[in-house]
Amino acid sequence: MKDFALQHGITDIDTLFPDAKALNSMPEFDKRRTEWVQVLLGAVSKTPFARVKTLSADLTLDEARAKGYVTGALKKEEFFGVQKRTTSATTIYKKQKLDRDDMIDITDFDVVAWLKGEMRLMLEEELARAILLGDGREADHEDKIADGTNGVGIRPVVTDHDLYATKVGVDFVTGSPTESEQGQILIDAVIRNRRHYKGSGQPTFFTSESVISR
Repeated sequence: MKDFALQHGITDIDTLFPDAKALNSMPEFDKRRTEWVQVLLGAVSKTPFARVKTLSADLTLDEARAKGYVTGALKKEEFFGVQKRTTSATTIYKKQKLDRDDMIDITDFDVVAWLKGEMRLMLEEELARAILLGDGREADHEDKIADGTNGVGIRPVVTDHDLYATKVGVDFVTGSPTESEQGQILIDAVIRNRRHYKGSGQPTFFTSESVISR
Protein backbone atom coordinates (compact mmCIF):
# COMPACT_ATOMS: atom_id res chain seq x y z
CA MET A 1 0.00 0.00 0.00
CA LYS A 2 2.88 2.35 0.81
CA ASP A 3 4.59 1.73 -2.55
CA PHE A 4 1.30 2.31 -4.38
CA ALA A 5 0.77 5.62 -2.58
CA LEU A 6 4.20 6.87 -3.68
CA GLN A 7 3.40 6.26 -7.34
CA HIS A 8 1.24 9.01 -8.76
CA GLY A 9 0.97 11.16 -11.86
CA ILE A 10 2.17 10.06 -15.31
CA THR A 11 5.67 8.82 -16.01
CA ASP A 12 7.48 10.53 -18.95
CA ILE A 13 4.57 12.89 -19.47
CA ASP A 14 6.62 14.95 -21.94
CA THR A 15 6.07 12.25 -24.54
CA LEU A 16 2.46 13.38 -24.72
CA PHE A 17 3.36 16.96 -25.51
CA PRO A 18 2.65 17.98 -29.13
CA ASP A 19 5.60 18.37 -31.47
CA ALA A 20 6.88 21.86 -32.16
CA LYS A 21 5.16 23.48 -35.10
CA ALA A 22 7.19 25.07 -37.87
CA LEU A 23 6.42 28.75 -38.39
CA ASN A 24 7.27 28.48 -42.07
CA SER A 25 6.09 25.87 -44.52
CA MET A 26 9.67 25.41 -45.79
CA PRO A 27 13.12 26.09 -44.30
CA GLU A 28 14.34 29.61 -45.02
CA PHE A 29 17.60 30.21 -46.86
CA ASP A 30 20.36 32.19 -45.18
CA LYS A 31 21.78 33.69 -48.36
CA ARG A 32 23.52 36.71 -49.82
CA ARG A 33 21.55 39.66 -51.18
CA THR A 34 20.28 38.53 -54.57
CA GLU A 35 17.89 41.31 -55.64
CA TRP A 36 20.38 42.38 -58.29
CA VAL A 37 20.47 38.96 -59.93
CA GLN A 38 17.10 39.19 -61.67
CA VAL A 39 17.77 42.80 -62.67
CA LEU A 40 20.98 41.79 -64.42
CA LEU A 41 19.61 38.61 -66.00
CA GLY A 42 16.56 40.52 -67.19
CA ALA A 43 18.81 42.94 -69.07
CA VAL A 44 20.79 40.20 -70.81
CA SER A 45 19.72 39.25 -74.32
CA LYS A 46 19.34 35.56 -75.11
CA THR A 47 20.14 33.65 -78.29
CA PRO A 48 19.54 29.98 -79.16
CA PHE A 49 22.93 29.64 -80.85
CA ALA A 50 25.93 27.97 -79.21
CA ARG A 51 28.41 30.20 -81.05
CA VAL A 52 27.85 33.90 -81.68
CA LYS A 53 29.96 36.61 -83.25
CA THR A 54 29.89 40.38 -83.10
CA LEU A 55 31.02 42.63 -85.91
CA SER A 56 31.99 46.25 -85.31
CA ALA A 57 33.38 49.03 -87.49
CA ASP A 58 35.31 51.98 -86.06
CA LEU A 59 33.95 55.21 -87.61
CA THR A 60 35.74 57.56 -85.22
CA LEU A 61 38.93 57.85 -87.29
CA ASP A 62 39.53 60.82 -89.62
CA GLU A 63 39.77 58.46 -92.60
CA ALA A 64 36.09 57.60 -92.16
CA ARG A 65 34.88 61.23 -92.30
CA ALA A 66 33.04 62.69 -95.28
CA LYS A 67 35.15 65.06 -97.40
CA GLY A 68 34.58 68.28 -99.26
CA TYR A 69 33.95 67.99 -103.02
CA VAL A 70 36.16 69.86 -105.46
CA THR A 71 35.50 69.58 -109.21
CA GLY A 72 38.36 67.92 -111.03
CA ALA A 73 40.22 67.00 -107.85
CA LEU A 74 41.12 63.45 -106.89
CA LYS A 75 38.34 61.81 -104.91
CA LYS A 76 39.61 59.78 -101.98
CA GLU A 77 37.88 56.65 -100.84
CA GLU A 78 37.08 56.33 -97.18
CA PHE A 79 38.32 53.32 -95.28
CA PHE A 80 37.78 51.84 -91.86
CA GLY A 81 38.46 48.53 -90.21
CA VAL A 82 35.92 45.89 -89.23
CA GLN A 83 36.52 43.78 -86.15
CA LYS A 84 35.03 40.39 -85.42
CA ARG A 85 34.77 38.59 -82.10
CA THR A 86 33.47 35.05 -81.70
CA THR A 87 32.24 33.62 -78.42
CA SER A 88 31.29 30.00 -77.78
CA ALA A 89 28.95 28.80 -75.06
CA THR A 90 29.96 27.11 -71.82
CA THR A 91 27.97 25.10 -69.28
CA ILE A 92 27.31 25.98 -65.65
CA TYR A 93 25.80 23.25 -63.48
CA LYS A 94 24.66 22.53 -59.94
CA LYS A 95 24.21 18.93 -58.85
CA GLN A 96 22.16 17.63 -55.93
CA LYS A 97 21.18 14.18 -54.68
CA LEU A 98 18.19 13.04 -52.65
CA ASP A 99 17.37 9.47 -51.66
CA ARG A 100 13.93 8.13 -52.50
CA ASP A 101 13.33 7.04 -48.90
CA ASP A 102 14.10 10.54 -47.62
CA MET A 103 11.63 12.02 -50.09
CA ILE A 104 8.93 9.72 -48.73
CA ASP A 105 9.78 10.32 -45.07
CA ILE A 106 9.72 14.12 -45.32
CA THR A 107 6.01 14.89 -45.26
CA ASP A 108 5.92 18.39 -43.76
CA PHE A 109 6.76 20.06 -47.09
CA ASP A 110 7.70 19.29 -50.67
CA VAL A 111 11.43 18.76 -50.31
CA VAL A 112 11.90 18.27 -54.06
CA ALA A 113 10.37 21.67 -54.86
CA TRP A 114 12.42 23.22 -52.04
CA LEU A 115 15.67 21.79 -53.39
CA LYS A 116 14.74 22.82 -56.92
CA GLY A 117 14.22 26.40 -55.72
CA GLU A 118 17.59 26.37 -53.95
CA MET A 119 19.39 25.06 -57.01
CA ARG A 120 17.73 27.60 -59.30
CA LEU A 121 18.54 30.43 -56.88
CA MET A 122 22.22 29.54 -56.60
CA LEU A 123 22.58 28.79 -60.31
CA GLU A 124 21.18 32.17 -61.30
CA GLU A 125 23.38 33.95 -58.75
CA GLU A 126 26.48 32.20 -60.12
CA LEU A 127 25.48 33.04 -63.68
CA ALA A 128 24.91 36.72 -62.84
CA ARG A 129 28.21 36.90 -60.95
CA ALA A 130 30.07 35.39 -63.90
CA ILE A 131 28.48 37.91 -66.28
CA LEU A 132 29.23 40.97 -64.16
CA LEU A 133 32.47 40.19 -62.31
CA GLY A 134 33.62 36.68 -63.17
CA ASP A 135 33.25 33.76 -60.78
CA GLY A 136 36.28 34.79 -58.72
CA ARG A 137 37.97 31.39 -58.82
CA GLU A 138 41.61 30.96 -59.74
CA ALA A 139 42.39 30.14 -63.36
CA ASP A 140 43.56 26.63 -62.45
CA HIS A 141 40.58 25.85 -60.19
CA GLU A 142 38.71 22.73 -61.30
CA ASP A 143 35.34 24.46 -60.89
CA LYS A 144 36.37 27.62 -62.77
CA ILE A 145 33.71 28.93 -65.15
CA ALA A 146 35.26 29.62 -68.56
CA ASP A 147 35.78 33.39 -68.77
CA GLY A 148 36.03 33.76 -72.53
CA THR A 149 39.75 34.55 -72.67
CA ASN A 150 40.15 31.99 -75.45
CA GLY A 151 36.77 32.69 -77.02
CA VAL A 152 34.88 30.09 -74.97
CA GLY A 153 32.74 30.99 -71.97
CA ILE A 154 31.30 34.09 -70.30
CA ARG A 155 33.16 37.36 -70.78
CA PRO A 156 32.82 39.36 -67.52
CA VAL A 157 31.77 42.98 -68.00
CA VAL A 158 34.42 44.26 -65.60
CA THR A 159 37.29 42.75 -67.63
CA ASP A 160 35.80 42.99 -71.12
CA HIS A 161 37.51 44.83 -73.97
CA ASP A 162 37.23 48.63 -73.90
CA LEU A 163 35.23 48.49 -77.14
CA TYR A 164 32.41 46.71 -75.32
CA ALA A 165 32.75 48.04 -71.76
CA THR A 166 33.81 51.53 -70.67
CA LYS A 167 36.05 51.53 -67.60
CA VAL A 168 36.44 54.45 -65.22
CA GLY A 169 39.18 54.60 -62.59
CA VAL A 170 38.31 56.23 -59.26
CA ASP A 171 41.14 57.28 -56.93
CA PHE A 172 40.15 57.17 -53.25
CA VAL A 173 43.71 57.26 -51.89
CA THR A 174 44.87 60.76 -52.81
CA GLY A 175 44.34 63.09 -49.85
CA SER A 176 42.74 60.33 -47.73
CA PRO A 177 39.13 61.53 -48.26
CA THR A 178 36.39 60.68 -45.79
CA GLU A 179 33.75 58.10 -46.66
CA SER A 180 31.22 60.77 -47.60
CA GLU A 181 33.80 62.44 -49.82
CA GLN A 182 34.60 59.09 -51.41
CA GLY A 183 30.95 58.69 -52.33
CA GLN A 184 30.90 62.10 -54.00
CA ILE A 185 34.16 61.34 -55.82
CA LEU A 186 32.58 58.18 -57.20
CA ILE A 187 29.44 60.01 -58.34
CA ASP A 188 31.46 62.78 -60.00
CA ALA A 189 33.64 60.24 -61.83
CA VAL A 190 30.60 58.44 -63.22
CA ILE A 191 28.98 61.70 -64.37
CA ARG A 192 32.17 62.97 -66.02
CA ASN A 193 32.65 59.75 -67.96
CA ARG A 194 29.02 59.32 -68.98
CA ARG A 195 30.00 60.72 -72.39
CA HIS A 196 31.71 57.39 -73.10
CA TYR A 197 28.49 55.45 -72.54
CA LYS A 198 27.13 54.24 -75.89
CA GLY A 199 24.59 51.70 -74.73
CA SER A 200 20.83 51.96 -75.05
CA GLY A 201 18.49 52.77 -72.19
CA GLN A 202 19.35 53.96 -68.71
CA PRO A 203 22.51 52.55 -67.06
CA THR A 204 22.19 50.52 -63.86
CA PHE A 205 24.59 50.90 -60.95
CA PHE A 206 25.48 47.59 -59.30
CA THR A 207 27.36 48.10 -56.05
CA SER A 208 27.57 47.04 -52.42
CA GLU A 209 25.74 48.28 -49.34
CA SER A 210 28.99 49.73 -47.98
CA VAL A 211 29.34 51.98 -51.04
CA ILE A 212 25.70 53.12 -50.87
CA SER A 213 26.09 54.01 -47.19
CA ARG A 214 28.77 56.55 -48.08
